[in-house]
Formats: sequence, C-alpha cells, structure tokens
Amino acid sequence: MNKIVISILVLIFYKLGMAQQDSVKLPFAIADEKKLSDEDLANKKEGIYATAIPQLSSDPVNGFGYGAQGILYDNGKKSDPFFNYTPYRRKLAITLFNTTKFQNEVVLGLDIPYVFNTKWRFRIEGIYENDPNMLYFGAAEPSLNTLSNPETGTAYNNYAQYDKSLSDNYHNYNRWEEKNNIVMNISGERSFFNSKMRAIIGFRYANLGITTFQGASFLQNDF
Repeated sequence: MNKIVISILVLIFYKLGMAQQDSVKLPFAIADEKKLSDEDLANKKEGIYATAIPQLSSDPVNGFGYGAQGILYDNGKKSDPFFNYTPYRRKLAITLFNTTKFQNEVVLGLDIPYVFNTKWRFRIEGIYENDPNMLYFGAAEPSLNTLSNPETGTAYNNYAQYDKSLSDNYHNYNRWEEKNNIVMNISGERSFFNSKMRAIIGFRYANLGITTFQGASFLQNDF
C-alpha cells in the first residue's frame, strides 16, 4: 500500500511539472512584500533536487529510534513568474521512522503553491503509524503522583527503574497500544488581496486503532 501511495504522489509531482508553463509575467497580482529576500533568491536553485535529514532518538519507553526524512523539491526555472515569490513550486516529503521497541511511522506529504499557476495551493499528507508503547497514568491531579509499583508499593522517581520493577503480570500495567493508525489530510488554500490573505478548506480522514494489552484490566476500567 505504501509503495502505491508513493508512486501516485511521484506521478502527480511529475505531471504537474510537465504542465507548468514558463512566463515572464504573473497571471495575477501578488504584493511586493511577498517576494523572497535578495539573499534567499541568490541562494535559490533552479530545477529539481533532493535533500535528506537523518532522525535519531533514544528514550526508555520506545528504545533507540532511527529513520530519515527525504524531500524532493522542484523550484522551477528563473523564467517561471512565481520563482521570486515562493520557495518552491512543488515539494514531496517522505519520512520513515522505526524504534527497537516496535514504534514505526511513515509520513508522505505533497505541497504545491500556486497549483497550475492559479491562486490555489494544494496540500496532501498521509500518515501510517504503530506505537505499542503508549502510556497512561490516570486522570487529573493523582496522575502527577510519584510512580509506585502496584504489587510492592515501592516508589520510584525514575521511570526506567519503575518499569524494570514490574513483574511479568504487571508489565503492561500503564500501557496501551496504537495499531495500524491511518490519517490523511487534504487541503486547498486560495489567496486573496494580492496573496495577503488565504482562505483554507480541507478534509481529514482518520482510522485509529486503540487497544489494551491482554491482562491490563485496569485500563479497561479507566478508559
């Protein structure tokens, strides 16, 4: 499924690039203050290029995390009438992340300012994630109390020590799981008053899987 979505977004990215027409004149007025700074324009590249950012993390809940975000930019040509007004004509971003304790995430995003040389901006984002390490410590002020082992009553100021103290029967005492979560955001933005104001309309779809672990009956009572 992820390969299909990626292929569709890449195809959209390519087709819009083919449809773009160069011109020296803007098809509608844009305020001068919306222009990029002289420094940004001097550093702006023409055409398509890619960047990548590594992602590393470490915590006692999710373990060691590793992944990367790759971004494909299309800045267009200097003859493009919008070259001086927007940092890019299209941006396709892909994020992949995983941890040693089975948290994982895939994020895809496409952003197209002035799509088809109109006043509209199109954005779409898709997210797929799993996290078996979600924590719950109750509600209201009692949730701020010091962590204590539910069997022995021993108090801990350090979560890692508290977690290690839990027996097999209570290992998931404070845990719940997000499984196969799918979120999609689609929005269109239209500019007004020489691009000084934008109106946004959007749609959000979410399919969230929230479950408790077998034996964690306290969660079934508290939720």
